Amino acid sequence: PEAHLLQLRRTAACAAGFLALVLLVPGLMAGEPSPQTPPSSPSPSLLLITVDGLRPDALSCYGKGRGIATPSIDKLAERGRIYGAALAVSGSALPSLATMLTGKTPFQHQVWDDDYRNQLSQSEVTLAERLKKKGYRTAAFLGSSVAPGRGLDQGFDLFQDGYVAPLSGVWRLKARTSETVSAAVKSWIGALDATPYFLWIHFLDPSIPGAWSSAQPSGDPAGTYAQRVAGVDRSLGEILEVLSKRPDYGKLVVALTADHALGLGDHGE
Repeated sequence: PEAHLLQLRRTAACAAGFLALVLLVPGLMAGEPSPQTPPSSPSPSLLLITVDGLRPDALSCYGKGRGIATPSIDKLAERGRIYGAALAVSGSALPSLATMLTGKTPFQHQVWDDDYRNQLSQSEVTLAERLKKKGYRTAAFLGSSVAPGRGLDQGFDLFQDGYVAPLSGVWRLKARTSETVSAAVKSWIGALDATPYFLWIHFLDPSIPGAWSSAQPSGDPAGTYAQRVAGVDRSLGEILEVLSKRPDYGKLVVALTADHALGLGDHGE
């Protein structure tokens, strides 16, 4: 598949992956969505992979890797296109992800990381909504960095973000590892037919400190970060292996990017 990888600087990430996707589907972003109709000719399936807090110096395809190898991402790089620089619209996940799904800046979609501008309006049209109107199947599997009810599920037939309702009836965040996300994704892929699909996967692992709890920070943040990136790479490799067995794999378009990067003490933080 054609892969688009974006180099992520300290605040790197963003809409570039999203724009690369829509440019490969003629007419996709022109005007409002038309009534849902199956594609008149086979259309490429789209896979958007976002990794929370991913830095370029954690990837071996950039000749770095922080002492670890990322062979699955390297393989995408070898077969695709690496971008030398990208800028995030925000250092927070929610505004950046909203930008990727709408193609608009936070000043346009009005999603910010605060207590009163933290939801994507129903009036905004997402990439998933446009593709669904064109007959695509749509699904999103998130490791959970975005709270429920933020509007990012617009247009997705299936949206798994790691939130579960406990017996108390109070919704609580349950962060999901890349292994858990990967298992759910592979199960969904196994039920696909020949219909083109848009699949969004958001891995959370690199941005979670220590023992998956802010109350238990790691004594070696950089080492923990590198291990988490390696885990994401393994999970991504498993997903790509399953996808490679599908007859439409040759037309699959893959975009890999991040919502923002992560400081690891570089500036005394």
